[in-house]
Amino acid sequence: MRCLVLASAILFGILSILSAPALAAFLSDVDDLRARHNAQILSDRGCSPDIANTWPMSNSHFTSSPSNATCAQAPQAPRIFNPDSRALLTVAGGNAEPVFRGYGDQPRERGEVTLAVTGGGDRFGWHLEASAIDARRDDDHAILDGSWVAVRAGGWLWGAGAIDRWWGPGWYSSTVLSSNARPVPSLWLTRKAAVASDLPLVRWLGPWDLTLFGGVLESHRAVPNAKLLGARFSFKPWSNLEVGLSRLAQWGGEGRPETFGSLWNLIIGKDNGETSGFADGEDPGNQLGSADVRLGIPLEESTVGVYFQLTGDDEAGGLPSKYAGLAGVDWATQFGAGQQRWILEASNTIAGGWIGDDRLLTTYEHSTYKTGLRYEGRNIASTWERDADVVTLGAMFFLPRYEISVNYSEAELNKADRMRPAAATSGAPLVMSSNRQKLGVWGASISMPIQRHLVAIQAQYLDEPVPLVSGGFEKTTVTASWTYAFGG
Repeated sequence: MRCLVLASAILFGILSILSAPALAAFLSDVDDLRARHNAQILSDRGCSPDIANTWPMSNSHFTSSPSNATCAQAPQAPRIFNPDSRALLTVAGGNAEPVFRGYGDQPRERGEVTLAVTGGGDRFGWHLEASAIDARRDDDHAILDGSWVAVRAGGWLWGAGAIDRWWGPGWYSSTVLSSNARPVPSLWLTRKAAVASDLPLVRWLGPWDLTLFGGVLESHRAVPNAKLLGARFSFKPWSNLEVGLSRLAQWGGEGRPETFGSLWNLIIGKDNGETSGFADGEDPGNQLGSADVRLGIPLEESTVGVYFQLTGDDEAGGLPSKYAGLAGVDWATQFGAGQQRWILEASNTIAGGWIGDDRLLTTYEHSTYKTGLRYEGRNIASTWERDADVVTLGAMFFLPRYEISVNYSEAELNKADRMRPAAATSGAPLVMSSNRQKLGVWGASISMPIQRHLVAIQAQYLDEPVPLVSGGFEKTTVTASWTYAFGG
């Protein structure tokens, strides 16, 4: 049945290449490092109202004009590949599934063949992405990840589909929501463009953005078909200061209440076991509350960004508590013919690891939703998983005809030195170290366009073997992809 669906989708896509109207690229790609680098430069310089730490963003955000002549001359890395092509064919493969994934990392599986087609008009858009995959950890061989339909109406973008998301200022991970796991099929709503309100009481917020979504997790987990709900509100009270507030929750599912009262208790935060009046295992849901801030500092032709993110896995007094944290500094420069971004980033996913006392076996885990905040075996938030302490040093080079990225992470994983048994057995095999582990992680990638072709090679090397819950490991992972752009 899946093969029939995939074949039909590919046939529809091929016919659409010949008949689709002018491209309506409603959404940016989460795997485009160069686009994020450029958006971040403009935001850090105070030259754009766009929200740069919530991805994907509506492409309407990219239409804002520079506010002055200085901003019009702000350095940006030129595009090296046509992202507005009507259709893309990608063939990718490697010796293994990469263990750790940062922003923009592709592919996810050992082998993938993907046809992506985009079309629509001014108010309606769609994107079909049909893939045949070689997946070692589950039985899926045909997927539609990345596909969506959307409508612009009333200043909002209303859509449905399975799209990657990245919430927060981190480049190598997020403590609340990242593209580490496969995208969850969902309904969603996001603001068409970040503009300020004229209402006196909220005018101080500056340009603001809101994203809401609701999706359904997989059936092979401790609570089958649990719902995943997300909300993120971002605003810029200063032109180069961005603030993001996020909530992510699991709710409902097979055998769990899905009444309005249960949902309301989740929304108001009345879901914390005995402190909220619930017996063990009767919580209406499991959720995270997060706040992040990024301040951009222009320095002549360069910019410096300072950022942090705190994510609470519990509730105290109506506010998140037991925080996991992420913090970093980056420096965007322009040397020679290209641009560069230098990054130092630290992540700690121990509840209370930076603020308070360590609470191991807590972050991303739950007594009712025993599979945890994971989807198809990968953490929905942090690629480092829970109870990890990681420092990453990285650099990105945006050259006129190349894009190169290198990074090194000093990591201590699973400091609890054990697993929650249900999390390891009730779902797809986990991409997570089953023991306490110290290791260095080396990563490198290069992208090279050749006319309508884009070739990308990525490599990851672990200086110590990692005993993954999913079984087996590869100290060295090398993947390569070839993409061909049809039309324009």
